[in-house]
Amino acid sequence: MKGLFRRAQAKFNLGSLEEAKQDLLKAGNLSPQDKEIRSLLTNVNTKIKEKLEKSKKVYSAMFEQ
Repeated sequence: MKGLFRRAQAKFNLGSLEEAKQDLLKAGNLSPQDKEIRSLLTNVNTKIKEKLEKSKKVYSAMFEQ
C-alpha cells in the first residue's frame, strides 16, 4: 500500500496525473481510512480538472478564429 502511495506521489510530481490517480485508487481500496491517500487523490483530481479546463480554453480559442 505504501509503495503505491509513494509511486503515486512521484507520478503526480512528474505530471502523470492519470497514472497517479490509478495508483491512489488502488491504495485507497487497500487502506480506505488513510488521510494522506485521500488528500493526494483530491489534489490529483483538482489538477486533472484544471488541465481539462485549460485545454478547453485553448481549443475554443483556436476554433473561434
